[in-house]
Amino acid sequence: MKVQILQLDAHEDLASARDKLAWAQAQRVVLVWPDRARVLRKKLDLVLIRRQAARQGCELGLVTRDPVVLEHAAELGIPVFRSTTRMPEEFWKTAAAPPISPPPRPGAREAVVRPLRDQPHPIPAWLRTTMIGLLVLVLAGAVLALAPSSTITISPAQREQQADILLTLDPRAETADADGHIPARLETLRLTGEIRVTTTGKTQVPGHPASGEVIFSNLTDESILVPAGTGVLPAGRPDLRFATVADLELPPGKAASARVGVVAARPGLAGNLPPDSLDAIDGPLGLRATVAQPDRLTGGTEIERGAVAPADHATALRLLTEQILADASSKIDDGLEPGEALAPASLRVVRTPRRSYDREIGATADSVHLDLTLELTAFVYRTEDLQVAAGLALSGRLPSSATAVPGSLAWTIREADPSRPEVLLVNANQQVYAPIPASTVRRLVRGMPPSEASARLAALPGQAQPAEIESAPTWWPFLPWLEVRIRVRMPWEPL
Repeated sequence: MKVQILQLDAHEDLASARDKLAWAQAQRVVLVWPDRARVLRKKLDLVLIRRQAARQGCELGLVTRDPVVLEHAAELGIPVFRSTTRMPEEFWKTAAAPPISPPPRPGAREAVVRPLRDQPHPIPAWLRTTMIGLLVLVLAGAVLALAPSSTITISPAQREQQADILLTLDPRAETADADGHIPARLETLRLTGEIRVTTTGKTQVPGHPASGEVIFSNLTDESILVPAGTGVLPAGRPDLRFATVADLELPPGKAASARVGVVAARPGLAGNLPPDSLDAIDGPLGLRATVAQPDRLTGGTEIERGAVAPADHATALRLLTEQILADASSKIDDGLEPGEALAPASLRVVRTPRRSYDREIGATADSVHLDLTLELTAFVYRTEDLQVAAGLALSGRLPSSATAVPGSLAWTIREADPSRPEVLLVNANQQVYAPIPASTVRRLVRGMPPSEASARLAALPGQAQPAEIESAPTWWPFLPWLEVRIRVRMPWEPL
């Protein structure tokens, strides 16, 4: 009788299983459960599926190892087969009350379809191979761990490699490279400061006014009052005005005269005039009287005072600029992340928004005050990037037979070109050595007594001091034959 096999999927549910069953065309239909999925495990699911099969007029069979499905199938009398290739006819005939396995035949081994939990699970071949391999590795590791071992410390001769390297701080770079470019960050800030400096210039300023006596003469027949403060001056020289110091009354009559003291309106040497210099009277009084200066006017002096020299402006600007640069450097340093550094030579003034002096050049003053605002930029870099770039640069200059000693790289930043703030001049140095192949050392001394091995190692060229041999256990009289148990190290490598 024709049998149609329907394979269930891992995501199968009752509705989809019934849909598959509805398309069946054979008189017998076998549903095959997936091996690892757990689908249609409810008893009601099997009841409904069997009803669907009965309505279609076909017999239902199962191929499954799921113990729950096996149990429900036994209760419902649904035949269960071990595979799709072996479906005994007698299983179908006993479907009304089916056993889980076909009836035993005399003299034959009973074929039983046991629940999955009762069947043995053979170990896959790949798993057995893996387990055996792991066991072998564990045993080999144990043997190696217990076998004698030796550590040989080789101290090769070292020499210093030194070079001056130009490194470029590049904000566009992502990593340090062998061309000397290292990543950098451009810092921009704006700072304001003020300063007062003592002036160094000198200038002469008026001290005391000149003084003396003049003679007023009456030109009328009436008495004339010459009040104090009446101005007299040389004709045509209004800048040399003198004033009387007291009231003077001239008697009536022409040629009547009298003396009165005068003092210069402005202090200074200019008031020291020779005789007959003052000959004019200021104002309408000059129409009624005349003035004469028979004696020299003296007493006018000048004194020396401080003044703003051009160098004072320059000094104030230089000192305040240095102070602002120092403040900017300190401010940037305070904001650095761990491992970052400021390139001091890159700190530059890019703009001066404000520069104001309170005294002009030449002004009389003992000091000058400056207000200054500067915009500055500077480069910040990571010392790790500088170290990498310096190491790459030195490595590029190493001969093929030399190797750098790890951790020996050191550097010093020198003064660079002031016109190129993005360039660092770095003096880098490191220790280098000619390596002695570890494989050569192992082959040379394996299986030897330590004293003989030391003698052989002493003959190797390029050593700064004799090699040291340490064995474990210490009482073992020979170095290991297995090269993997001989470790060759340099003094700077960890034990």
